[in-house]
Amino acid sequence: MKRGLIFLVIFLLSLAAVSALQAEYEPIQNEALPGDSVSYLLHLNNNEENSASVTIRSLEPSWIMTPETQTINLRSNEKRDITLSFAPLGKLPPGSYGIKLGVFVNSATRIERLIIAKVLDYKKVITADFSSLPVIDPKRTTLARLKVKNIRNVALDNMDLVVKSPHFDLSQKLSLAKMEEREIEFPIRIPDNIHKDDYQMNIKISLNDNLMLDKPFTYTVGEYSDVKELIEDDSSFLVSGETVTLRNNGNNIVNQAYTKDFDYIAYKLSSFNPEVSKIDKVDGIYRIYWNYNLQPGESKIIGYKVNYRWPTFILILIILAVALVYVFRMKNSIVISKKVLGMHAPQGGSVHVMKVVINIKNRGNMAVNNVRIIDRVPNTIKAPAQFVSMRPNHIKAVPDGSVMVWDVHNIKRGEEKIISYRIEGRLSSNIVLPSAVAKYTSFGRMVAARSGHVGLGSKRSSI
Repeated sequence: MKRGLIFLVIFLLSLAAVSALQAEYEPIQNEALPGDSVSYLLHLNNNEENSASVTIRSLEPSWIMTPETQTINLRSNEKRDITLSFAPLGKLPPGSYGIKLGVFVNSATRIERLIIAKVLDYKKVITADFSSLPVIDPKRTTLARLKVKNIRNVALDNMDLVVKSPHFDLSQKLSLAKMEEREIEFPIRIPDNIHKDDYQMNIKISLNDNLMLDKPFTYTVGEYSDVKELIEDDSSFLVSGETVTLRNNGNNIVNQAYTKDFDYIAYKLSSFNPEVSKIDKVDGIYRIYWNYNLQPGESKIIGYKVNYRWPTFILILIILAVALVYVFRMKNSIVISKKVLGMHAPQGGSVHVMKVVINIKNRGNMAVNNVRIIDRVPNTIKAPAQFVSMRPNHIKAVPDGSVMVWDVHNIKRGEEKIISYRIEGRLSSNIVLPSAVAKYTSFGRMVAARSGHVGLGSKRSSI
């Protein structure tokens, strides 16, 4: 008994110790290149009435904490933030890793936290593309603009950028902050005797001999040319368009392409003059190409129009049709049906018991108030005495039978109301139950919806 009590006390004390110290972390640098360290901020909060000795160390053999062990004393209710740095044991392959952190309180209680670190692939850290790489004129200096972007949350300092081609070589140092994008301008000057053609340059970016980017780009060396573009607006009512005049003011034949981008709708509604040479679809955008060949002093006219007239007309028709359907359904919101679910007669008897079901549904887009349901029973059938769902507000005897009236205060949009009752009578082939009628007011006018007649005949079935 005493031993069990001692264990219980120890268990409760351990629970108190666990709950007394709070240890949470947030990343400072949770992703790194192979071999680099990651760092985090550990938040400690001592909720205990007494001071606590807290020891922190890494429980993961492949990640070394610097320093390997930290011991601090926290006063009662003291909060403290500790910066932790972890270095991998060697160069780990790219991927996500869990670092198990141990927090020991008074050398007795251990709190474990799993810290997530990510080792990056050198070749998946930066991207590069030319924002501007025009056709290179051998007689002029061409300014190229290269966009380099750091897509990860790591700083990249003192990288080597090297551009190599058959005609020019460039190199420079490059540093990028976390998630930084930088545009690098560099002039391209090539010898005058280079023939017009497509050539390839190669861009390499490395960090401490680790290759981060190796990407080829195609550039075009052109002849001496001077093509002028004159763009004129050619729009009218619900029609947009442009007329582009291209003129070769150079001294050599020019064989190039004029391009224009269209979204899906504009492309489907467009007409082109002359016919396009090529169409490319990239990320939902249609790029139209007109290839042209201009002799010196020659001009060419390119035009397009986007005609929104027919789509607008069709859209108006659709809106009108929807409006008409809406108004029709609003004016004829209530539909009513009537049927006999089953009939049976007592053993050896000639009087049949029938169950009549009336279904009232609001198919309109808003509630209908103050609906009056009227149903009649012919005088050949005994007036109903059993009502299953809703009792009528009025039952009135008339010369040709009985009239029942139900007043329904409100029927919501899409709602159905069910009225059912039982009647008794002798069947005859010419007995017909009259239509049920639903009367209500819609748009200031009285509307009456009717069900079909129900012929009883001599059919026999069980309810």
